[in-house]
Amino acid sequence: MRDTVICEPLRTPVGRAGGMFKSLSAHELGATVIEALLARTRLPPEAVDDVLFAQCYSSMEAPALGRVVGLDAGLPITSAGLQIDRRCGSGLQAVVYAMLQVGSGASDVVLAGGAESMSNAPIYSHTARWGIGNEQALQFQDSLVRGRVTAGGKRFPVPGGMIETAENLRRDYKTGRLERDEFAVRSHQRAVAAQRSGVLSEEIVPVVVKSKKGEETIRVDEHPRADTSVEILGKLKPMRLGADPEATVTAGNSSGQNDAASVCIVTTRENADRFGLKPLARLKSWAVAGVAPNTFRSATRSARRAGGSLRRCCAKWIAAARATASKPCVSAAAKASPRCSSGRLRRPGARGTTTVGRRRRMKGALASLRERR
Repeated sequence: MRDTVICEPLRTPVGRAGGMFKSLSAHELGATVIEALLARTRLPPEAVDDVLFAQCYSSMEAPALGRVVGLDAGLPITSAGLQIDRRCGSGLQAVVYAMLQVGSGASDVVLAGGAESMSNAPIYSHTARWGIGNEQALQFQDSLVRGRVTAGGKRFPVPGGMIETAENLRRDYKTGRLERDEFAVRSHQRAVAAQRSGVLSEEIVPVVVKSKKGEETIRVDEHPRADTSVEILGKLKPMRLGADPEATVTAGNSSGQNDAASVCIVTTRENADRFGLKPLARLKSWAVAGVAPNTFRSATRSARRAGGSLRRCCAKWIAAARATASKPCVSAAAKASPRCSSGRLRRPGARGTTTVGRRRRMKGALASLRERR
């Protein structure tokens, strides 16, 4: 395998669903971040062989998302593209596949990332195409909801969706509501502190949003809440309280529904030097391991399959959807590795996107440890 590196990661600000980016589609956000990447790095568009983009809530407005965002961003028709969906691990999987593609010699330069517009997730119907009978009703499905309860297929149904999986973890690890809310508040506090310090500005691409009032340039994440507190979160009602009297998952300690996009360049070290790119990391090892669809688990099984252990990792990503799931995974990883603490663990950014990390904070090998629901 060739010596392959991850270079120059960029992202848009992260918008709330129905918020500042609701007028923009996923492929518009994706094209915006690729345009900015090409402008900042001066990478020749014709050097890009392929664009691997993740998306979980796709529509036929942009089939094979990587292809569409590449063309819209000004890449030539010789640059191919595809779309990846491994749910919460999709963006990171795009980077892994790009590393394998370049490492094997199949491509020399690949753009890897993802885009999601949960604001514009499709609402669809299976009953409309061939007409509605007298005793039938036109039925619609919200893809945001449907995709969460069908992920286990017919053999492993999860009627409560990802909320149910988080509550199952709460029972397994015997964690309480207060611990969940405290974890969520710390997450917001750290995000707000990072915003105010300016540490995120280097990786964020400004996005221009047009409205009736004119144009507005967005440079800051919308989702972090500076005014939240444990007391405020404690007033929220758990979403599965009717089915589970001990439920803890609320809108306040769950992951956000967001709109964003991000991208990085994956290439050989030789090409990085040739094009003047700054390598951030390389992929040392990776693996996936299946678990029951109605639960989450930490990454120890994936580490074993990758031929390593959590103790050997210099950085880890916890791709869990809510505090009820993240906290047990963080605790398990910290126990497995003395080099790891909740302050050093990172999550991928907006759902479906790839947040690789900050250049000043992470050097060396990137360990991709992801278990599949």
